[in-house]
Amino acid sequence: MRGRLDDKKALITGGASDIGRATALRFAEEGADVFIADRADVQGADVVEEIRARGGKALFGETDVSDWVASISRG
Repeated sequence: MRGRLDDKKALITGGASDIGRATALRFAEEGADVFIADRADVQGADVVEEIRARGGKALFGETDVSDWVASISRG
C-alpha cells in the first residue's frame, strides 16, 4: 500500500519536539522525505534516527526561523 505522501518532500520547522516531532514522524510514515529544521540539534538528530530506524528518509538542519539572517549565515 502506498503512503499518501509518497514521492513528496516535507520541511518541518520545529520538528525536534512536540507537535513538530509528531508531524515529522507521521509525514515520514506516510512516505514523505522529511527535512527537520530546529534549534535543538541533539533532539533533531534523535528524530532523524527514529525516522530512519522505521525505514523513512530524513535530514536535520540547525535553524532558528525567528532569526532568519543568522540561520542563513550558518548554512
